[in-house]
Parts: sequence; structure tokens; C-alpha cells
Amino acid sequence: MSDSYMLVLMKLYDKSEKAKTIPNLIKKCKKNINLFPFKSDTLAKLDEYETKILEDEFISHAIKTLMSRRDSYYAHNDKKYFGKNLVNDTSNLKMYHIEFLVSFTEDVLDYLFSQLASEKRRTTKYNQDLSNLFKHD
Repeated sequence: MSDSYMLVLMKLYDKSEKAKTIPNLIKKCKKNINLFPFKSDTLAKLDEYETKILEDEFISHAIKTLMSRRDSYYAHNDKKYFGKNLVNDTSNLKMYHIEFLVSFTEDVLDYLFSQLASEKRRTTKYNQDLSNLFKHD
């Protein structure tokens, strides 16, 4: 179960500019701020989210550790990547780091969806989509 959470979070915070990630979603929303009804409020919230990704003690630590582990042994089997940092991995990723990151991710998605969707749509489709995102098998 924890591996599936890890893999979902690794995908959502991948460093690729082309990937569908939370940081890229924030950037895309900022570039298209004219689509939001309360532009200045939304822009301020997006700036806050970007700052949390970079500076929040728990969120930034969780992202950095997940990306390091992803690059070291979750996603790669190429010799130049696989196991490279595994031996020297002294990072400490507690469950509460993951919980903070999951909560943050849900907050970002919920906020953006609430700014763009009608009340009826938010209460039906979105709740199911969000629960499926972090569903464990």
C-alpha cells in the first residue's frame, strides 16, 4: 500500500516539464490566470503553493526524498541510476511527511477545482476523482 502512495506522489511531483504534475499545474494556472473568476486571490494562492513546495519543512522534504528514491531505485533499472544513492540513503521519510504531502496535494486540487467548477460538479464528479487518485488496492 505504501508503495502505491509513493508511486502516485512521485508521478505528481516529477521534475519533467512535460509531465502532468502539481508544480506544472500551478504554473499552467498562473499562465492562464484569466480563466479564474478571482484572479488576484487565485494568483496569491498559487504563489503560496509554490512557496510551500520549495520551503515548507515537511512538504519540500517529502518531495526531495521521494524524487531521490524514485531516481535511485523505484523507476530506473539503468546501471547509471539504479541503486546509485541507495547505499548512501540516510534520508528519513516519516509517514507524517507523506500525510502532509497528500493533504497539500488534495488542498491544491480542491482549491483549483473550486475556482473553476460549479457547486453541482464539485460535489459529484470531483470527490470521486480525488478519492480514486489516492485509492489503494
